[in-house]
Amino acid sequence: METDLSFFFDWQNFNDITLASRMLYEFAENDAKNIVLTDKLLTRFTEEPLFRYYFNANAKKAGLKFAGCHGLWGYQYDLNCDDRQYRPQAIEKHRIAMGCAADSGCKSYVMHIGAICTYYNPFDIQKMRDLACDTLEKLIPIAEKENIVIAIENSFEPTNSADEVLYFINKFPSPFVGACYDSGHANIMKSTAKEQSLYESYLKLCWQDNVIFDDNILEKMAPHIVTCHLHDNNGYGDYHQLPGDGTVDWQKTVTTLAKCPRIQNMQIEVKVTPEISIRKIVKTANDLKKYL
Repeated sequence: METDLSFFFDWQNFNDITLASRMLYEFAENDAKNIVLTDKLLTRFTEEPLFRYYFNANAKKAGLKFAGCHGLWGYQYDLNCDDRQYRPQAIEKHRIAMGCAADSGCKSYVMHIGAICTYYNPFDIQKMRDLACDTLEKLIPIAEKENIVIAIENSFEPTNSADEVLYFINKFPSPFVGACYDSGHANIMKSTAKEQSLYESYLKLCWQDNVIFDDNILEKMAPHIVTCHLHDNNGYGDYHQLPGDGTVDWQKTVTTLAKCPRIQNMQIEVKVTPEISIRKIVKTANDLKKYL
């Protein structure tokens, strides 16, 4: 496993290559070694080959490398997208995106199952599974060709639960299919001292005020985890806070992840805000390394 953690960043707010390069050096100057190829950056990579060339060249010059990629996501790109007209286009865009990710050095490509249907009940869970299976059948050969693992992420809606992630991993027992463990999403699903009235409105909506808790997400996903998203919250909403600012048990989380047999890297997926500096993000990540 890559022991240096990798970092998400809001690269879409630094459109000029000079500004983007300056932020690359900011990470490097604070002793970061790895960054994440985010979905926004990946989208630009697929549309602007020259920008991709310059960005990768400057990252290499700064001594940074990509350790992990968040694939394209959102309704039209999620595995269970039910837009019949758009699905062929989405597959093609994922094909290009996987190639860009592989060419940039990434070994995993995180994908969402999809959950928009849960906010517009009722929905047919098996129909959504069948759509996701159809997508995976088309994408796994691409992943194999590019030597990149599709890492399916757990989230906090019924169609994105850890059990649903495992459904697809068991359905497609391939070395090119694995899991992305999201610590913040798992924390939302823990039952400990939960008062459902405190949940954010979107959680109440997707579960119809009847959340099904799961206290063993990390343990059940562990054999299949190839990468992870590390961020914190208080258990009631998806806030993407710095590790230590919420209720996640970081010693248990990091030590367990480090023992996962397929783990490639760990990613810090903190929401970047003006008051959170790159220096603070990197320092927080380095503090977690004491558990490795």
